[in-house]
Amino acid sequence: MRSLKKLLCVVMILAVFASLFTVTAYADGEDIPLTWEEYIAVNGITAWNWDDAADAIEVVANRAVELYEAGELDEAYTYAKATYWGYYETTGFERNTMTRISGARVSEVELAFTNLRKAIKKDNGIDAVREKADALVALLHEDALILNPEGALAAAETETVSAPAVDLVIPLTWEEYVTANGVSAWNWNDAADAIEAVAARAMELYAAGENDEAYNYAKATYWGYYETTGFERNTMTRISGARVSEVELAFTNFRKAIKKDNGIEAAQEKADALVSLLHEDAMILSPEGALFSTAAAVEETEVAEAAEAPATSASTSGGAIAIFLGSFAIILREGLEAILIVGAIIAYLVKSGNKKGVVPVYIGSALGVVCSFVMAAVLNWLLSRSAEYHMSQEIIEGIAALTAVVVLFWVSNWMVSKSESAAWTSYIESKASTGSDKGSGFALAFTAWLAVFREGAEVILFYQPMLAEDRPDMVWAGFLVGVAALVVVFILIRFVSIRLPLKPFFLGTSILMAVMCISFLGAGIKELIEGGVFDNFEWVIASPSWLSWIPYNDTLDVLGVYPLVGTIVPQLILTAITIATFAIQIHRNNQLAKANKAKAAEA
Repeated sequence: MRSLKKLLCVVMILAVFASLFTVTAYADGEDIPLTWEEYIAVNGITAWNWDDAADAIEVVANRAVELYEAGELDEAYTYAKATYWGYYETTGFERNTMTRISGARVSEVELAFTNLRKAIKKDNGIDAVREKADALVALLHEDALILNPEGALAAAETETVSAPAVDLVIPLTWEEYVTANGVSAWNWNDAADAIEAVAARAMELYAAGENDEAYNYAKATYWGYYETTGFERNTMTRISGARVSEVELAFTNFRKAIKKDNGIEAAQEKADALVSLLHEDAMILSPEGALFSTAAAVEETEVAEAAEAPATSASTSGGAIAIFLGSFAIILREGLEAILIVGAIIAYLVKSGNKKGVVPVYIGSALGVVCSFVMAAVLNWLLSRSAEYHMSQEIIEGIAALTAVVVLFWVSNWMVSKSESAAWTSYIESKASTGSDKGSGFALAFTAWLAVFREGAEVILFYQPMLAEDRPDMVWAGFLVGVAALVVVFILIRFVSIRLPLKPFFLGTSILMAVMCISFLGAGIKELIEGGVFDNFEWVIASPSWLSWIPYNDTLDVLGVYPLVGTIVPQLILTAITIATFAIQIHRNNQLAKANKAKAAEA
C-alpha cells in the first residue's frame, strides 16, 4: 500500500513538473485556445491521455490568473469559463469521471470550476483567484491519475473521450433538440449545456447582425428549454421560488439586451450571467449526475425528487407556512363575507315572516358554488392550452393577477365602508326586501347566487397567482382547512345564532386584502415581464443600485417584492392610494357613527 502511495506521489510530481514545461510554452503571451478542439489542432496533438487533458486545463486556468492579475477581468473570466465548457466537458473528462469514479466527484470538481469563475467575476483578489485555480488543478490531476493509472494514450479523434459531435443541431425547442441530437439520457447539467448552446447561437446571430433571429433564440432559452425541460419547476420545488425569480430576470435581461441592441459586450455579459446561474442550479439538482431516460421522465421524477430532496430553503418551512396562511385567509375571508350576506338575508326573511323565500336563497347559494368551480375549470383549461404557446402562459397569469388587484382593491374598500353596523344593516335590508317585496323566488335566488359567485370568482382570481408559484400543495391545504372552518362558522351563525363582531372583522380583513393587493400587483407585473411584454421598456426591467438592498428570498417572493423599478414603483403608488382611501372611508364611518349616536340620544 505504501509503495502504491509512493508511486502515485512520484507520478504526481512528474505530472506537475511536465505541466510546468507546458505552461512555459505560452509564456511569451501567445494566445491560448479557448476550446480543446483548437488546442489539439494548434499543438499538433494526435495522441493524449487524461494527464495531458488536465495539463491543458491547467494552462487555461493559469492564463485566467495571469489576465486577472494584469487587470483584464473580462478576458480572465472568459478563460475561466473555458476551463469547464471549452475543455472539461468537450474532452470527455467530465463524463469519464462520472462513469469511472463517481457522480459525487464530478459535483465536487464542478463546484471548483464555479468557485474559480466566481472569484474572478466578483473580483475577490489575486490571492483568492490563485487559491481557487490551484484547488481546481489539484482535483483534476488527482482524477487523471485514476483515469490513466498506466498513462495510456487515447487518439485525439477516438470516441473513448466522449467528445460531442461538432455538428450539434440547435433548434428552438428542447423536444427538437433531443430528437435531432439523438439524446437518450441526460441530467440537469446537460439541460444547462443545451440552454447555453442556444444562448451562444443567439449571440452568433446577434454578432452577424441578424437581430430578429437572435431574439428568437434568446426567447427560446426560456420558453423552449427552461420551462419545457422541467428546469423551472424543479428549481422552484427543490431550491426556491425566489431563485426562480432571480433566474427568470436573467433570461429577461438577456432578451432585452438583444432586443434593445445594447451591443455585443452587454449582451454577452447577460448571457454569461444567465449561464452561470443555470449551471449553479444544475449542480444542486443533479448532485449525483443521475440521468433521465427521456424528456417525459422529468415529469415522472419531479414528485419523487422533491420528496427525497432535503429542505434547502424557506419555501419548505417559513415560506410554506406563509403560503398556507395566505390561502387559508383568502377562502375564510371570502367565504365569511358570503356567509354573512346569505345568513343575514335568511335571518331577515325569517323575522319578517317570509320563510318560503329561504329555499330559493339556498338554491342560489348552491348554484353560486357550482358556477365558481366551473369558472375555475375554464380558467385552468385556458392556461393548459396556453402552455402550447409558451409566452402566452405568463401573460395570462399576469393578467389574472392584475385583475385580482382591481377586485381586491374594490373589495377592501367596500368592506371598510360597511364596517359600521348601521351601514351593514342598511345594505342587508335593501338586498332582502327587494326580493321579498317583489314576491319573486328568482330575485332572492339571484341575490344569493350573486353573493356566492362573486366571492367564488374572487377566490379563483386570488388563487391563480399563488398556484402558479411555489408550493401549490400548501395552497390547497389552506383551501381545505378554510372550507372546514367555514362550515363550522355557518352552523354557529345559522343555528346557534352567534354574531361576529363586524367592525374588527371587516377592518382586519380589509387590511389583509390591501396587503395582498399590493403583493399581487408586483407578482402580476413580474409575470408580464417574463412573458416579454415589457422587453421594449427599459425602465420596467431596470434594477438600479438604489434597489440593490432588496434581496431575492422566499418571504419577499410571497409578498411580490422584487428589485425591479417596474414592480416597486407601482406598488409604492398603490400603497399611497390605499392609505388615502382607507383614511377617507374611516373618516366617513366615524361621521356615520356620530350621527347614529346623536339620533339615539334624541330618541
